[in-house]
Formats: sequence, structure tokens, C-alpha cells
Amino acid sequence: PSGWIASRAPPMVLLVGAVLTWSLVTALTPAAALAGVPALIGCRAVLGLAEGICLPAVYQLFALRLPAHLLSRGFAALNAGGGFG
Repeated sequence: PSGWIASRAPPMVLLVGAVLTWSLVTALTPAAALAGVPALIGCRAVLGLAEGICLPAVYQLFALRLPAHLLSRGFAALNAGGGFG
């Protein structure tokens, strides 16, 4: 469903929202761990949802913003960068 959402909502808004959510949930993870296993699982689930929207939003952003002759180069650089962390 994240690809469907990314094709219908502004990709930059989705990306910013996902990164902010991802960052907030990462900061809250230690407190969730202290609160118990259900809170930690919930925290990790929200983190996974936020991460799941990032790649489709970036792909949509590239498709909308990069000139056609640079699309393959942009996607290749994005995918290659994943291997470096």
C-alpha cells in the first residue's frame, strides 16, 4: 500500500513525515523497552511503517523531479547507496 499512497500524495510531504516519525520513534525506543514488550513491539511496528513509506516516496520523487534521461542514473545511485549504509 505504500506505493499506492506515494503515487497519490505529495512525495516530499510523505518523505518528511516518514523521516520525522522514524526519528521520533527511534528516540522513544529505549523508553518503550523500559515500559515493556508490548510497548517495544508497538514502537518497532510504527518504525517499520515509517520506513516502509520512504523508498516508494523517493521513487515517486525521482520520477517527478528528474529529467527522463537521468532517471536510470538516479535510481542506480539510490539503489547502490543502500549497500553502503
